[in-house]
Amino acid sequence: MKYLVFSDIPKVLHSSKTKKPFDKCVMCEKELLSENSYYFIEKAFNQNIQNGTKDVLFEYAICMDCHEKIAKDLSKESLERIKMYFDLYVDFDERDTILFNKRERIDFADWVSECVISKKNVAQLKEYQIAAMCYEDKVMYGSLPMAIGFEAADELQQLLSKETKDTIDRFQNYIFPPKVWDEIPSKRLIFI
Repeated sequence: MKYLVFSDIPKVLHSSKTKKPFDKCVMCEKELLSENSYYFIEKAFNQNIQNGTKDVLFEYAICMDCHEKIAKDLSKESLERIKMYFDLYVDFDERDTILFNKRERIDFADWVSECVISKKNVAQLKEYQIAAMCYEDKVMYGSLPMAIGFEAADELQQLLSKETKDTIDRFQNYIFPPKVWDEIPSKRLIFI
């Protein structure tokens, strides 16, 4: 990453339940808005393109410590395949240069307006996910934030080893309460 730029956390990254910024890690409940706190936010959306409505399929914030614990359980094979997939479709240096130079001020919407893989505008996608890295009450810009459409997420899901899928399934228990497990689409990729 060439630049380290911060902006306020936009409302699209706020909790859909509280309408406020996420303040606790989904796993350990660590305070996220405190001093020196790094964390990730991920949200998935299902939208009705005809009438412009959008529903949140899932959302969470996870502190860097918990993120690293999960990342250690991902298989080397899966991590290599994911890296190759992104290397094939995304030139993050070029993306950063274009987005950092697009306006005088960083606009979060520019960073998540299209799927990083297919380059399709998210307004035309039935389902998509966004992910961002945050520091205290700010969003950090570099490889993240990004958006990814369902088709690309499904392709990524197919690259994962059984070991990695099991790790992600265990993590999903923190995100989805048991009463909605049957309602969550299978093969839902979680960025972690």
